[in-house]
Amino acid sequence: MRKFTVYLILTLLIILSVLLPGTLRANAVETPVSVYANGSLIQYDSAPTVVNGRTMVPIRHTLEAFGATVQWNSNTKWTTITKGSDTVQIRTNDTTAYRNGVAFTLETAPFSKNNRSYVPLRFIAETFGYRVEWNSTSRSVFITEPLQPIAVPVLMYHHIAENGASGSIISPARFREHMQMIHAEGYTTITDNQLYENLKNGAPLPLKPILITFDDGYQSNFTYAYPTLKELGMKASIHLITSRVTDGTPSYTNEIPKMSWAEAQQSGDVFSFQGHTEDSHFKGVTANGTTRGVITGRIIKADGQLETQAEFEERLLRDLTVSKQTIEERLGQQVITLAYPFGDYSADTIRIAQKAGYKMAFTVKQGKVESTTADLFRLNRITGNGQLTADQLRQVINQY
Repeated sequence: MRKFTVYLILTLLIILSVLLPGTLRANAVETPVSVYANGSLIQYDSAPTVVNGRTMVPIRHTLEAFGATVQWNSNTKWTTITKGSDTVQIRTNDTTAYRNGVAFTLETAPFSKNNRSYVPLRFIAETFGYRVEWNSTSRSVFITEPLQPIAVPVLMYHHIAENGASGSIISPARFREHMQMIHAEGYTTITDNQLYENLKNGAPLPLKPILITFDDGYQSNFTYAYPTLKELGMKASIHLITSRVTDGTPSYTNEIPKMSWAEAQQSGDVFSFQGHTEDSHFKGVTANGTTRGVITGRIIKADGQLETQAEFEERLLRDLTVSKQTIEERLGQQVITLAYPFGDYSADTIRIAQKAGYKMAFTVKQGKVESTTADLFRLNRITGNGQLTADQLRQVINQY
């Protein structure tokens, strides 16, 4: 009798599981959904839920996290959401909504639960232009506001020397004045990687971002810029001519001394190191007799013959690849940026730089980097001219 009873119960459970699957699943404990607004977890008093495969969230807590105002009219049963110049009206159990007085249709009607109005995430994304991402593993929703266009100033410096006052040389005192002004103005220094991620993938940047760069890798950058930047808690990038960086006595005694690898290692807490070619920081004679940076195209060789296109491309690819790999191997930093020597480049230069693994490049064209229009391989910079006072540099930055 006991065996028959157990058998009967099991049979009934099997039948119920077939006829009423939704009923059994409804009693299962479901992992709650977490919602993040611009990276911050939203604290709900009535939890988000999933209905028919759609994530539904309490509208008030969700949109107030983005600075919107949400008002409920108990007489008309309408909820009014105001964000900037936009006004949206919705009503529970109604798929018709209004945006600035114009009607539109919701895919799923809002509903009420625990005295809270719930709307689908799709409504938030489509109505306010927010970006919504779902992580199925953690059952988390990430909502971010649409990015606003920004203009990032990228300053360009070279050598630092006493009494220096030109486009490529600045005195230690004047450089310090420049950096103190930038610090006082509330700028946050960023890295090449941060700028790239913003331009390529829309990654957020600090409120007032600025990138400080040095070309050539002079020893004076280590002697003067490094302690000033470190004291102010600032970062910068140095574009190295890798053939000029040594482990001891400089190989090129007729040039202004460059940093050593040891100095580069020591200053890695402030500087990131990027490319400025291996040994192509000079100009050559082109086919039409003009003089340009040798990374731009074919040049006249030592034997008086013009390079073939294949020879030029092989030479440049080898140079850019060696420069990138040397910095990465010696300093353990990823190289993504090339600074064109003299600001000279061509379509061939860009194509070969991309082939060598660079992700963006700087020119010497004056201006800011516009987040919505920037060409990754034609990025502007602003010269940190040694003749400019800190106030004059501020004006130059602001004029763009």
